[in-house]
Amino acid sequence: MRRTAILFLIIITISCTKIKTQTCIIEHNIGSINYCTVLSEDIKPYESGWYVTGYCACAKCCGIYAQNRPGGVVYGSSGRVLIPGYSCAADLPSGTIVEILYPDGSVQERRVDDTGGGVHGKHLDLYEETHDKALQVGYNNVSVRIKEAP
Repeated sequence: MRRTAILFLIIITISCTKIKTQTCIIEHNIGSINYCTVLSEDIKPYESGWYVTGYCACAKCCGIYAQNRPGGVVYGSSGRVLIPGYSCAADLPSGTIVEILYPDGSVQERRVDDTGGGVHGKHLDLYEETHDKALQVGYNNVSVRIKEAP
């Protein structure tokens, strides 16, 4: 029975990768077994190998940028007010909406409103309300997809 299931999954993976431009494919790994999910054509696939960190508005996280904030309002490099739990810094165009798929299967949407000197490539820095929440963020090998480009 196990051999049949593995063969079935391999056949699905092979047939999925042959689908052309009308659909996007996400390949998943469970142990040594690969399988794929076919998505509608307007959804881009997740890309694995990203990592996320967290930051907040404090001086430990923002350095000199934590100073001179009238009314405590925090702006990102995009000029937008940063929203805890929604804004992030990334090496992507400002305004890009990304979706993060965590190892536990949960999904979170974020908008790129900021950049950072230490944020390059497959790295998202998530803006959080407090320093304690920012310290709790830290995941390696999450999957990310561009949900909406500006």
